[in-house]
Amino acid sequence: MVAYDDMLELEDGPRAVQQYQDRQLSLGRVATSRASSKHPLPEDDYEASDSDDSEYYKKRQKTSARPVRRSSRQASKKVPAKRRHILDDSEDELAQNLATGRDEDDDADIPVIRSDINGAVRTSSRRRRQPKRASYTSSLHMDIDSDIEFEQPSRRSARANRASKSMRDPEIDDEYEVVEDKSSTPKVAAVKEKFEDIPDGSDFRKIHSGVCDTCDSGIDYGKGQLIFCQGCSYSYHKVCLGYRSHREHRVTKVGPDHFVLQCRFCIGSQKKKDKKTPNYSMCQACKLIGVSCAEFSEKRTTKQEEKARLDNGGVDPITSVKPSLINNPKNVLFRCSTCKRAYHFEHLPSITLGHANGMSVREERVAEYSSARWKCHDCQKTAHKIQALVAWRPADQNTTKKLLIDAFSCDEIEYLVKWEGRSHYHDSWMPGAWVYGIVAAGTRISFHKREENIEPKMTIEEAVEKEWLLADVFLDVKYKDGSSALSKGSKSEDLACISDIDSVFVKFQGLSYEEAVWDEPPSPNSKDLWAAFCAAYEEYLNGKYFPKDHGMRERIKHYRSLDFKKDCELQDQPPSLKKGRTLMKYQIEGVNWLLYHFHQQMNVILADEMGLGKTIQIVSFIASLVLDQPKCWPFLIVVPNATCANWRRELKDWAPGLRVVAYHGGKAAQDLAYAYELFPEGLKAGMKAHVVIMSYEAASTLKGPFYSVKWAGLIVDEGQRLKNDETQLYKSLVDLDIPCRILLTGTPLQNNKRELFNLLQFIDPKHNAEELDTKYAVLTGENLPELHNLIRPYFLRRTKAQVLRFLPPMAQVIVPVTMTVLQEKLCRSIMSRNAQLIKAIISKKTVKAGDRTNLSNIVADLRQCLCHPFCFNGAVEETNVDDEQKRRNLIEASPKFKLLEIMLPKLQERGHRVLIFSQFLRCLDILEDFLTDLGLPYGRIDGKQSALEKQKRIDAFNAPDSPLFAMLLSTRAGGVGINLATADTVIIYDPDWNPHQDIQAISRAHRIGQKNKVLCIQLTTKDTVEENILQAGMKKMALDRALIETLDAQDDAGHDLESILRRGAEALFSEKDKVKITYDSASVDKLLDRSRLENPPADGQTNAENQFSVARVWDNTSSELTGNDNTIGDDTATTTDASVWENILKARQEEHERQLAAEKEVLGRGARRRGAKVRNDLRSCRANN
Repeated sequence: MVAYDDMLELEDGPRAVQQYQDRQLSLGRVATSRASSKHPLPEDDYEASDSDDSEYYKKRQKTSARPVRRSSRQASKKVPAKRRHILDDSEDELAQNLATGRDEDDDADIPVIRSDINGAVRTSSRRRRQPKRASYTSSLHMDIDSDIEFEQPSRRSARANRASKSMRDPEIDDEYEVVEDKSSTPKVAAVKEKFEDIPDGSDFRKIHSGVCDTCDSGIDYGKGQLIFCQGCSYSYHKVCLGYRSHREHRVTKVGPDHFVLQCRFCIGSQKKKDKKTPNYSMCQACKLIGVSCAEFSEKRTTKQEEKARLDNGGVDPITSVKPSLINNPKNVLFRCSTCKRAYHFEHLPSITLGHANGMSVREERVAEYSSARWKCHDCQKTAHKIQALVAWRPADQNTTKKLLIDAFSCDEIEYLVKWEGRSHYHDSWMPGAWVYGIVAAGTRISFHKREENIEPKMTIEEAVEKEWLLADVFLDVKYKDGSSALSKGSKSEDLACISDIDSVFVKFQGLSYEEAVWDEPPSPNSKDLWAAFCAAYEEYLNGKYFPKDHGMRERIKHYRSLDFKKDCELQDQPPSLKKGRTLMKYQIEGVNWLLYHFHQQMNVILADEMGLGKTIQIVSFIASLVLDQPKCWPFLIVVPNATCANWRRELKDWAPGLRVVAYHGGKAAQDLAYAYELFPEGLKAGMKAHVVIMSYEAASTLKGPFYSVKWAGLIVDEGQRLKNDETQLYKSLVDLDIPCRILLTGTPLQNNKRELFNLLQFIDPKHNAEELDTKYAVLTGENLPELHNLIRPYFLRRTKAQVLRFLPPMAQVIVPVTMTVLQEKLCRSIMSRNAQLIKAIISKKTVKAGDRTNLSNIVADLRQCLCHPFCFNGAVEETNVDDEQKRRNLIEASPKFKLLEIMLPKLQERGHRVLIFSQFLRCLDILEDFLTDLGLPYGRIDGKQSALEKQKRIDAFNAPDSPLFAMLLSTRAGGVGINLATADTVIIYDPDWNPHQDIQAISRAHRIGQKNKVLCIQLTTKDTVEENILQAGMKKMALDRALIETLDAQDDAGHDLESILRRGAEALFSEKDKVKITYDSASVDKLLDRSRLENPPADGQTNAENQFSVARVWDNTSSELTGNDNTIGDDTATTTDASVWENILKARQEEHERQLAAEKEVLGRGARRRGAKVRNDLRSCRANN
């Protein structure tokens, strides 16, 4: 008996073993009824002949077992499968010889195999009459050592399947029937690669890794020998190299039966795919290319290789390579097994101390780094994974190249790396080539795409925000004795032991809870860092020594039994507020109003106009109840996610004695706050916080334990979010069953009376919103005073004009513009598409309810087009022009951009700063390009940023020396809960359907802290839907002066759309002469003259709503402000021009003819036509513009 492994060691052992295995395979095929192997082999199997014989035959055996599948599609591989002939007992041997074209002697060693299973099998006469065909498998009897192998033409197997009839569906085209290759010319398969066996003691072998770079394993007989790269220290199993046509490595024939390998890193395969890929053939120290890294041969396709072999007499041609480049250990570069970078061994830093006697530097480095698993020094010293890339800078900081990231390859830059589990204090600069090989590709690509990373940050101080290093919240503390709790008996004693802290689980300022890490204390000499560390530790101890709530119910009961005027009312600001923080008189009155209603157990709505400090009044209210009397807590404050950080900051700034916990963000952040801050000792020990700040999203999905907490009060910021009693937020907060409920809102009335009744129902459950809505379905002079008396006790409403006489004046000016020719053509095209609907509107017929969606779509398209034609569809823009022409096209396409091109530089010259609000994110994108072209620095806030990122951008804009001139904001996301009082000019680029949204936007600048006169410019396109939307909003606000007069407005959004579209269509298609409004430098100077702004009247009756409703219109002809008629004319009072409908039909017909002409346009052969309807419209508009 000879063992299998011993057999493989014999000279002809592998061939003998394989012949034995193939005979067993042949017996199994005849004995069973498996499907015949009529499929041609895949291309990879032909190329497998390059590898060792055992691998080839293993692959062949697996392929032959595939099930048969008929195909009518010609086989995709041009080389037919090799077939092996197995004779049946009834086959014609002469036919076989004729079919194969080979002598009988060639097959003398193929045994005749007869099945002994089931004896003689009876067959029907029909089947006996059918001629039998020989079956084929691959031949094993060719000369395996020959360089070239010939293959026989494929034939279809005649062996019957089990089904006697076709199983194909006659209704389906058979795409998989094989079409036989009729060519009789033998195909040439790939040549067999033979690599020289390098002795174990060879210097060339010693300088290479003993582990395959592909499979990360050592010697494996099943994968063939290890092949060593000529240019670097990498090694690969022969099988792991892959097939010739697919591999990225380069294998070159340098002699008879002598092939050599150059790995994909040495020849720069990746550089061809990604230009930013590091040069892996270069030494990272001296920047010289490895001697044996240059490609020995070119990459050739399979066809090119076949042609070269045929031209060379059927033998793979030999490439001439200098002998000094082959198997020369002096040419080999060290390549890191992790980051893939290369070094000359002499240029590697030493790992061990000292120098080995009798060894050269090269020999010493080979010994050191081979024992270190071939890892470079940077990979060895790196103990943490990369969490994020913070910034970049040129590796050569004296470079004169343009400092933009796209101008550099990874070899030329360094990345500032944030390490996983480490704070930004430990960020470090790492070579770009190292980062490329280590970090995930998605992380690197997303870093390059972010706008803030286009330019470099040359220092860590410039790249890392200072607040990212300042401790904010300690979630846990470990002391030097190894314990997680150090109790000296009191807070002051524990505070004195701050030097015993070993590490802290800390959340830093400006970062989310998800980025909390364990970190060491900073040095006591680090001033700001140490001060923030001490403050966070004190807050941590406040939670640890948080007082019990024993007797709280009795204290509240006693407080409410006191005489409020005598014992509870504040004569000055609460003593618990931080020294240096002062409330205004009206704010103290507001705090007393809140305290009184808490004393009377009555829920209320604080509806002060935006900018009057509702937040500060709530902070003082809570501080007085928690820290003064009756000492009750906890309070839940529900706010927009974007303002959570600001609310916590204000609470800690004004009342540092309060323990405040923010509960917002994702699940991970909420879980950390819940486990470490709110309930660190479990639910039974109670909540360890005076105030919990919670986002709307978190409040909508509350955990069960929050419902068991006995809350002292609930405050909801932007209380209008509760106007719908069917929302999850409304239901979740109602279920909390908190006795004290306070809503904060600057716009309590927005759309209809039901929304107001829902707010009343929330603060006082005795009111039923549905019943109130039914009772006051129609408001009359008799029931209106009754409704006033119903809601008046719940509201406190004050305006800036009433209480802030010192606040600089604010004026709103409506600045009209007229459409460009491009906008007119696009708007006509938009309105002409739905001709029947527009006809119904023009003729004042009733529009079906199902057409309301179409109305909304038309209006939305028109509004975007009026913002900018490129906002409606980017295909309008011409791209095949130079940059200067693009800039002019961008400006000339919009009348608003023409005006702003003159206005914005003037505002900057005069020292003003601007807020620009728009409804559409796409419009903000275009405005960014516009401001960039003008060279005006700006920031942007919209709904895509996180709360932390928004606050960061707000702080950057409000900084004393901020270079930012403008802030772009989306009206909905940027108009609520933020303070941008450092700007004194507000531009409403396009009107909102809800005028309250525009008012809130204005209040971002006109609020406490504003020192300059505020000018609000409302841009509107004359005789369009924009003008009609603005007029409708002002009409609504004018009626809102009486607080609730607009409550009689029913849900008539559909009728508003009809009237808006009707007037827009009449103005657009009318043939009446239109006066174009053109602004020049002189007229803009007069428009920006703020000396016209007047101080608020002494009676204090003017507020933001009133100013909005009576905003004056700029008359460019007279350069004067004129009165504004904010009433929209009654439809019955106007007569539709008879020519309007005719013009609409004419425009529709013209559009239809353009589409037909475009559809007939044939591009090239094959009748390929353009059928994009929108593009046809846009193309026509551009052509006619």
